[in-house]
Amino acid sequence: MAIFLFLLVLAAIAGVLGAVLKAVVFLVVTVLVTVTLLAWLAIRSARRSLERAGSSQVAPGSTTIHIGRARREPPDPPGSLPSERDDRY
Repeated sequence: MAIFLFLLVLAAIAGVLGAVLKAVVFLVVTVLVTVTLLAWLAIRSARRSLERAGSSQVAPGSTTIHIGRARREPPDPPGSLPSERDDRY
């Protein structure tokens, strides 16, 4: 701690205290952003592995989206008007 204070006083005497403080702030912010990013990635990875472990009934290579069987409506009889339901989309 005494060395740190000595270096600050030395920088103030040399007239570069502003530059030294800017460099220190830059380093501190960089370390904080890095630690935050690594913690976020670790939490996300842990959450995904827990989700994978919790869904053991899903077969490997499949999804958790359950889709019903495909079915078509019977065609309209000849000569009738088209239905009001628009199923183009």
